[in-house]
Amino acid sequence: MKVAVIGIINSREGVKMEGVNYRAINLVSVCVDGVEDGEIVGRIYDRYSEEHTLLHGVGGLLTTMEELFDAIKFPQASTSHRSFKSKRAEKAAATASASTPAPTPEINSSIDIRSYRGEKGTLLIYVRSRQNTSWQGAVLWEELGVTLEFRSVLELLKLIDSCVEEITGAESGD
Repeated sequence: MKVAVIGIINSREGVKMEGVNYRAINLVSVCVDGVEDGEIVGRIYDRYSEEHTLLHGVGGLLTTMEELFDAIKFPQASTSHRSFKSKRAEKAAATASASTPAPTPEINSSIDIRSYRGEKGTLLIYVRSRQNTSWQGAVLWEELGVTLEFRSVLELLKLIDSCVEEITGAESGD
């Protein structure tokens, strides 16, 4: 499967970026500055802050994006979070958060998400929906001008992994 994903990106058979809304409120720019120990490192930008979040690995990327989507309440999750906490602790946390709801971040309309660039590559990730405890959307590799759809977080991870392989392959001269 990994080879097939790399082949798709290499052959540029992805969907072109015609009609993509670069002003979407849930568009995230992942600026890949390098690869360390097989993990991407770089910066994450969104449309709510001119500040970036440091990125070291896809786990941090997914957590950062999930927190953003929860904060802006879009795309809305179709299921609630589950955890190993006791029911009592969950109810206490829910009661505390209900009494003082977190404010929804204000969008910064002056931010052009496409202006940020990674040293090794730039991925624009658009999550269209969060259904079945996963994400569905599209990822654009800016430097190649190719967009590929993903139907789950696992597919997104495979696309990001293929990007990492392309970067490390290019660095080693393969």
